[in-house]
Parts: sequence; structure tokens; C-alpha cells
Amino acid sequence: MTYIPCWDRTFPLRINLANYYASYLHWLKHLGERFGYNAIIRLWEEVSQEYQASFLIDFLASGWSIEESATDISLRKMVTQNLASLPTDISPKDIEQLIRKTPPISILREKYADHTITKESSAYDALHLRFDFQANLAEEIIKNYGKQGEFVVYDILVEERRSASKGQTGSIEAFMDFFIAQPEQPNLFTAGIESELIHKTQTEVELHIRECEWARYFKDHHPEIGYLMACSTDEIAYQAFNKNLRMQRTETLMEGGKRCDFRIFSVSQSDNAEDATTKPDEEAPFKKS
Repeated sequence: MTYIPCWDRTFPLRINLANYYASYLHWLKHLGERFGYNAIIRLWEEVSQEYQASFLIDFLASGWSIEESATDISLRKMVTQNLASLPTDISPKDIEQLIRKTPPISILREKYADHTITKESSAYDALHLRFDFQANLAEEIIKNYGKQGEFVVYDILVEERRSASKGQTGSIEAFMDFFIAQPEQPNLFTAGIESELIHKTQTEVELHIRECEWARYFKDHHPEIGYLMACSTDEIAYQAFNKNLRMQRTETLMEGGKRCDFRIFSVSQSDNAEDATTKPDEEAPFKKS
């Protein structure tokens, strides 16, 4: 097979606004509860207004396939379901307007309304679309609230990784097999990572990451919070699948290392997984998102 470096690979990127709505409401809920909704909304609006959108405008301008029927998305319903404890001076309509003005949602809705769209994309470009606003917001949270802000951002990321697991659990052996498997169709993970299998048994896998578009993207755009945003919750995702999994890692590309040296192993002599026959979805929840 011909080697293609990560920065030259593509995969079919599918964008559904509901995913952005859910993620942003998750961030807003946690930040509002910890620091106060009024203060967070002001900061959120400042980040949105100062956002440099030139890349997103160019990236979203053309080349997208549009699904025929628009997605039935009720943002107002999502707001009322997820933010039940809003202060009396902030209405669901206020939150709805805030979210709709947030990049890349504002650009996506202007160009494609509520349609789901698909395009061949590099991992690097997809990561910019996925993370750039949240990374800008995280930087401002840490700037304003210091170490407490950093811990709150980490809490948000942990809950997102656990939520992405969708309750899937399974055996150690199933995890080990699927962690190194290559799917038939390219995805964000296979486009963005070049790995080398060092060692594998039924209870342990050693894997070295030689190229990583998460590291390249964050070092280019958000170097101070790259590890926090992209690497800090890896073990959380593994343990969501099986509580007996542990991770060892002594260096990362994100932090300037020559590789990411993953060792993932079981601390249990016998695999007492909730369902030892469970097979993870094709989009592995314990791989990077």
C-alpha cells in the first residue's frame, strides 16, 4: 500500500448542525453553572465577535454535497431541555440567538440553512471547523478564571468524551482488537493519525503515533491548550468502554515529543466486562473525535 502522509489524506466529512448545537449547549450549561450565565454570555459574545472567520468562509464556500431534506432541528427545544436552570432575566430565545450567532453555526446556516452537508476534507481542516471556536473560548475562560477555568474546561471535555461513548461497553479483548483495526472507509481518525503497532496481546496493546493532525493543528493555532483539548481525556474514553483499562504514556507529539507512546492494558486478571461480546461501533468512541 502506498504511504500517504496525514496532511495529504482526506475523508468524507459530514456536518449536521444538531451536533454543534448539542456541543455548544453543553459548554454553555457547564460554564454558566460554574461562573454565572450573565458573565459567560458576555464572554461568549466577545469571542464570537472577535472570531477570525476567513478560513471557515473559504472552506464552507463550495464543494459540499447537500442532502435533499433539511434536518428537523428544534434549537429552542434543545435549549429548554438542556438549560432548565436559566436565570429569570435570560430567556431560551436569548440562548437560541446566542448559539445561532456562534461560528461556524452562523456561517453554516447562512450558506446551507439546516441541511446536512458532506465534503472530502483533510483532518486538519475538519479539526479547525470542529474545535477552533471552542479553543478560543477555552483560552478566554482560562485567561479570565485561571486554574479554576482550566479545570472547568477539563470537566466539560471529560463529560463530552463520556457522552460520545453512547454507553457502549465491552471486553478488554474487543477493545484491543478494535483499537488497532482499520475501517473500510476512511474517517477523521484514520486520516489524521499515522500509527505503528509495537506489541499486542488480548490484554495489552502498545502503539506509537508517528504523525498526528491534532498535534499539528493545535500547535499551529492553540499551542497553550492543545494537550488539554485533544489529549487529556484519552484514558477517560478508554475506561468508559471498560473500567479495567489503564493508559501509560511518557511523551506526546503535542508536547514536542518524537511520538505518542501509548500502552493500554488491563489491570484485571479476569475480564469482567459488562458484556464481553459487545463490538464497538464503526466510529470508535474511544478514539479521538
